[in-house]
Amino acid sequence: MNSAATSFHDDQLAAARAFAHTLIVVDDEAFTEPETLPPPVAAELVKPGRQASVITSRADKRSIAGPAARHPLDSTSLIETAMSLGLVCSVLRPRKDRSPTDHVANASRKADILCVDWEIHNDSGRTAVEIIKSVIAQDDKFGGRLRLIAIYTGIPERAKIFDSVLSGIPEATKKRRGIQKRGNYIVSRDGLRIVWLLKAGGITRKALAENTVPESGLPERLQSEFSYLSDGLLTNVALATIASIRDATHHVLSQFQGRMDGPFFHHRSTIEIPAEAGDYAVSVVLSELKNVADMKGIADKFAGEAALSRRIEDMLGGKPSVDVNISHGGKPQKTTLSVGNISLFVCQGSKASKAEIVKSNPMDNGSYEKLPLLFFGSEKKAITDTLRFGILGSLKDYPSKLPRGAVPTLSLGTILKDRQGRFYLCVQAICDSVRIDKRTSFLLASLQKIPQKQLRENILGRHSDHIIPIPKNNSGNVEFVGLALPRKPYTEIVAVPFDPNIATHTVQATKSPSGSAWVFCASGALVSNAMLPRYKGPKEFLWVADLKKRRALKTVQLLAQSMGRLGYDEFEPLRKKN
Repeated sequence: MNSAATSFHDDQLAAARAFAHTLIVVDDEAFTEPETLPPPVAAELVKPGRQASVITSRADKRSIAGPAARHPLDSTSLIETAMSLGLVCSVLRPRKDRSPTDHVANASRKADILCVDWEIHNDSGRTAVEIIKSVIAQDDKFGGRLRLIAIYTGIPERAKIFDSVLSGIPEATKKRRGIQKRGNYIVSRDGLRIVWLLKAGGITRKALAENTVPESGLPERLQSEFSYLSDGLLTNVALATIASIRDATHHVLSQFQGRMDGPFFHHRSTIEIPAEAGDYAVSVVLSELKNVADMKGIADKFAGEAALSRRIEDMLGGKPSVDVNISHGGKPQKTTLSVGNISLFVCQGSKASKAEIVKSNPMDNGSYEKLPLLFFGSEKKAITDTLRFGILGSLKDYPSKLPRGAVPTLSLGTILKDRQGRFYLCVQAICDSVRIDKRTSFLLASLQKIPQKQLRENILGRHSDHIIPIPKNNSGNVEFVGLALPRKPYTEIVAVPFDPNIATHTVQATKSPSGSAWVFCASGALVSNAMLPRYKGPKEFLWVADLKKRRALKTVQLLAQSMGRLGYDEFEPLRKKN
């Protein structure tokens, strides 16, 4: 619970504790009961002589180094503490003759936190590096994820350990994901965090005390480290929402028992397009899951006014106010905005709070409209981040986001680009995009490209219906392209024939010869509706993106409205003017 939260980190920790449920620990010296050394074996006394003295002296010198240093793990204490915090903890003690890499990587797909010892059977970190490398590669296959990996060891050499970990990760992976050492951690741009923690026991240098943790304190420390993966207010909302859904999974499942199949079959048999019943079934389940999040008040706890104010204080570094460059009366000057006024601007809205803010901080309208730049740091970052956020509400899939193994299918909301650089939006009804057994014409509406300057000047994208990310190169960088329906979209619709895939009875894209893009290939001539122009352009269309269903339906509605306009001459004095 975060009802008593006093800082943004309290919110982070509450969300992390609600979400992180599973912990895997890998340590070759894990024990459940303290080991007892066998008693010394009595030896026969031998009268010392000159030769015996020499032999004994040599043996003593050989044994000075002794066996390798031991750093045992008290798994009983660890598991008991983890359970008291609601963490399911599994401790694996690897065998010396069998590598644990593969099954640890597989198990880690479903674990929230992974903790590995550095010295496993005195291998100088080789097994630990292989496990970390394998887990990162496994995460890549599934599109990435939030991932906390803790190296819990008795070796007090963090810098050398981190250098070994980084050298074991492929350079291409490090570059693509931005994996690097930052301070006391290894981090990435997309949710990877590797920490080094020292086992307690023995003499600890003062400089290492902050990172020295006993087994009984490890679970709570790992929860705290996991909370730093939630670096924003929306991340907290996402973690808490998913956690609430996961907690209620079995309750929701209990609502959909076998007796519900009868009503579902009845529904499917009576609707005009039976195949659409599957989507309806999924939507009913999702609505139940959303009810769970609503009942738990996730939005109010993690995105309410109090949470917003704590996040704003955190973004401003705890300062009570911030200096802002503005203009007043057409003259540039500085003003000091309090955290309270900034919170008021966000919580009450820019319109409702304008009078009160301008009263204490006089400024021109242009300066007031630019106050949101406070949350970005620069205008360039504001544009980029705003467009990225717009994508979350508009796009379902695009090339760099397409799930592994998925193939783009032509349907309502598919955005295409021909070889001449023209963009199109598929407006074919969903029911006419499936169960196709012959060549079929698809309706494509032309989209206009918004000039980059216009797109940059308006960070809210008011001049664009859709913000489409187009991959620039394999590094994952994207160029934001704004697309909009033309003024009279119904005049620029074309019918393009495609052949269906025999197995799926849908029109599917294929990989380009270079393997870098997905392509839809139009078929030969087909008699189309006489009212629609026949498409005569290039036959290859690059797949750009798929809009989310509601966004696609809204666009079709706008297109239909443009066709439904009614114009006729009437007596001007009595005509209603807008």
